[in-house]
Amino acid sequence: MRATIAVLIFVLLLIGSTALWAYPTFGGATGLITQPTAELAPRGSLTVAGDYQKLDAESIWIGRANVGFSDDLEIWAGYTKLSDSPTGSSFIPEVHKIWNGGAKYATQVRNIPVTVGGSFGKMQDDPSITVYNAFLVADKDPGTLKLIGSPDVKLTLGGTWIKLKDSSVNGTVLQPFGGLVFSNDKGISLAVEYRPKDSDVDEKALFSAALRYPVNDTITVQVGTTNGSIGGLGGNDSDIFFGLSYCMKGKQVSSDGDTYEIPTRTRRWGY
Repeated sequence: MRATIAVLIFVLLLIGSTALWAYPTFGGATGLITQPTAELAPRGSLTVAGDYQKLDAESIWIGRANVGFSDDLEIWAGYTKLSDSPTGSSFIPEVHKIWNGGAKYATQVRNIPVTVGGSFGKMQDDPSITVYNAFLVADKDPGTLKLIGSPDVKLTLGGTWIKLKDSSVNGTVLQPFGGLVFSNDKGISLAVEYRPKDSDVDEKALFSAALRYPVNDTITVQVGTTNGSIGGLGGNDSDIFFGLSYCMKGKQVSSDGDTYEIPTRTRRWGY
């Protein structure tokens, strides 16, 4: 699988495409794969995305919608469906459904983009299972890492707090996380993220990587691998996932009364 992804990266970095668009994480916020960045969805835009991962006997479907509510605020809602293969004499798979929603707000600290945000999730078939999340994240363009002709590089550093409550686990995650996004001028990008293991709820450290290719101005496809598709918690197993997003551009009326289309491009680091 790693060799396949490496070949795709090499090929896609050589071919043409369009621009780099906002892409929602599995949780819903604009960002890496499961962790957010300091970028925001453009004001007035609506992005819907779906991903599928087969993890051992479990099928995971993840859907979310992200809205650029204003220049400094985005909001989102997400849905995750977990289907376990039938076991024993049962012919009916066990299904769990999780809903979540959240928001993040952007500002600047010494010209560095910074966002704060949070979300809340609940299992539909067992409302006693809840997940609370808060985060603080900053982006930086590490110019010293660039070489002539190399892709753009964005560094993301942040901290996350996760509170998981259910009948068997009542754990808290308080950990830093980091990520890198490599992108070329044709809009193809490679995102990588890492968060250390938290002994309360994680089975392993969180690690994810995803390759994104914009088919046109509104549709982006992604392929990657992660062990954190369920709530961003680090699981024992990691496997490949496939995803698709569709972004509807916002509209704005200019001072002279004309209506123009807002680009679906995320805010670039450095603003």
